Amino acid sequence: MPSDQAVDLPEGVGFVQGACLGIPGIRAHRAVFGDGPVEGRTVLVRGGLGAVSGAAIALARRGGAQVLATVRAESEVALAAGTRADHVLVQSAPDFVRQFSSGRRAVGSTASSRWPSMPTFAPTAMSSPWAGPIAAYSTLQADPAIPFWPLLFKNVTVRLLGSDDFPLDAKLAAARDITAVASELEFPIAGRFPLEDIVQAHLALEAPSRGSPGRVVLDIG
Repeated sequence: MPSDQAVDLPEGVGFVQGACLGIPGIRAHRAVFGDGPVEGRTVLVRGGLGAVSGAAIALARRGGAQVLATVRAESEVALAAGTRADHVLVQSAPDFVRQFSSGRRAVGSTASSRWPSMPTFAPTAMSSPWAGPIAAYSTLQADPAIPFWPLLFKNVTVRLLGSDDFPLDAKLAAARDITAVASELEFPIAGRFPLEDIVQAHLALEAPSRGSPGRVVLDIG
């Protein structure tokens, strides 16, 4: 393994949490900083309880941004309080767009913002004064439609993130910054399996009824 890929665990971060940092941390870092510094800007993180989103919130705050995070339902607002986002918005609320605009005013947003970790092109960017980059690392749709003209007339940059192909300097910067915030992150663990039970670990991930949003970890050795 190249030595650049062997990153020391920060003090107080164990192997289980350390195993969860890599890909989510790199994706989050690229989503937040792929278009430059965020100091003094507003970052909207969709799905604020996810692994990538949690890392994005911590990194954006460390970078000097004000952070809005979304959750799917009112019942998740209390859980999202632990992410330290400046404002938590309920994505399913009928007045979500109003919440979004109010939240931006409350944190003193600027015209140049970030929208990392966005899984789909939701209408929020279309119905608000959004003018900054949108970073997306996944989608639930096999062939998602992109609202080309609305994005064009807002001069929105869309950054699609494939973590395997990030430049080396981006990965090194991510390792440095995610190490600095690692002690603030606590990834929920849905299950731990010994290496010989790797099949069961994959089945646990693929189960359609899986209720826990946590990570599945293999204990090696």
